Amino acid sequence: ISQQGMPALQSFHVQRFKGIENAFLPLASLNVLIGANNSGKSTLIQALHFTISVLQSINVINQWPKRDDGELSTTLSTTQLIYSPTEDIYSLGYGARLQEPKENAISVTLVLEDGRECRIEVRRGRNRNIAVNVSNVGVGKALSDLASPFSIFSPGLAGVTKTEQYVSDGVLLRTIARGDANIVLRNILLRLWQTTTAWEAFLDDIREIFPGLEFDVRFDPSIDETILISLKKQDFWIPIESAGTGILQATQILSYAHRYNPSMLILDEPDSHLHPNNQRLLCSLLETLRAGKAPSQLLQIPVLSGH
Repeated sequence: ISQQGMPALQSFHVQRFKGIENAFLPLASLNVLIGANNSGKSTLIQALHFTISVLQSINVINQWPKRDDGELSTTLSTTQLIYSPTEDIYSLGYGARLQEPKENAISVTLVLEDGRECRIEVRRGRNRNIAVNVSNVGVGKALSDLASPFSIFSPGLAGVTKTEQYVSDGVLLRTIARGDANIVLRNILLRLWQTTTAWEAFLDDIREIFPGLEFDVRFDPSIDETILISLKKQDFWIPIESAGTGILQATQILSYAHRYNPSMLILDEPDSHLHPNNQRLLCSLLETLRAGKAPSQLLQIPVLSGH
């Protein structure tokens, strides 16, 4: 059970999504997908994140019925959909063709550790919309909360922007749900810094990998437009955008974990752009999260990683 009270994901079953006709994946506390280029690793990750984002999109427009013990049939427009791996929604169907018949729909079944499951079906709608069916409204609603996201999707991080404006909580949550985690890193660190207990736990964890690392966070909401964050690793301070990729990658993963306590972290090629030494540090970080070795005791967090 995660700290937010949601059971972890036990397995998921993907049918007719892009190049995947039928794939079932049981999950442990740490999961690594390894395979050649174009073997479907990122497609599986996209299917999982797309499914969660469909539920979140339904939540944003408040389409859930009052009763939790039934099914939901609704439609979403492309502007209402928080995340899609492509602009052409209809190309997400199997063979790049999303069709109207129910038997040809994208289908993703999520099974939680407590045995509850939720099947999300997506098929072609009218006027460039998509038709969505959710088999278990109670579970779907629980997975759709943006304020306490069930999952966080973190793409490979090559760096961060030179400056970053402060954004509202609503904009921040939608940006995270889209998978654009790297462009709001300072906003996440600011929120984390404003919560003493979570900030101290974050520092304890990152210092397991980078001993002595310090952060300086500066933002005055009455006068500032941008958030300033500096790092001190040895005897000098540098702006966060000048930090090495290994530090930035670990900072991103741990800040999202401590800010939102998600039941699942989805990492796509987290080792890209990393020196072999930093790849080993990243492995240590993921092992720390998986095993709960750090003081934060982040237990049972499945991490799905594509290599």
